[in-house]
Amino acid sequence: MTTAGRDMETRTLPYRPLFIVGLPRSGTTLVQLALSSHSSTITTRETHLFDFYLGPLIDVYDAEAQSVRSDDGIRHLLPNDAFLSAMRELAITVLNAIYQKKPTALVVIEKSPLHLFYLQPIRRCLPEVYILHVIRDPRGVIASLKAAGSKIGAIGHQSGRCLNGLQVGAPAWKKRTATPRHRVGVS
Repeated sequence: MTTAGRDMETRTLPYRPLFIVGLPRSGTTLVQLALSSHSSTITTRETHLFDFYLGPLIDVYDAEAQSVRSDDGIRHLLPNDAFLSAMRELAITVLNAIYQKKPTALVVIEKSPLHLFYLQPIRRCLPEVYILHVIRDPRGVIASLKAAGSKIGAIGHQSGRCLNGLQVGAPAWKKRTATPRHRVGVS
């Protein structure tokens, strides 16, 4: 492992990052509000750090490894450890900006629901992160999306992924439970 890889693993933060993820309208905001009421936490509006910014960059970097034209892109200039170290630095810079709003906080909460689709890149960049995945009965998510109507549009740029996630998850959910309810899991 290179020096950059070791630094990523050993650098400690003065707080514990907690990412709240889940499908839109699944209750992530409610969980964020409940947790943010504790005096040891700090949070902010959705940053979309991984679903808009770092996740797509990491996806392109990883795709370059599969490319026939492997000399194109930055992969041939930056080894994996150096690239991930740069992504980590940006992630920490954003988390530190949140932390600076309350430097006594022990937990920095980042709630961008669609980070759900970037759990691997999040773990690669921030191995110390806690991830809290809010799961709601898919029937409730769909009903809430319909009720919100034009207020949220078509779930934005990730609408296809969200709807696919609901279609895949709905049959499994039906087998596990007879009554709709929220489930929250931390990893």
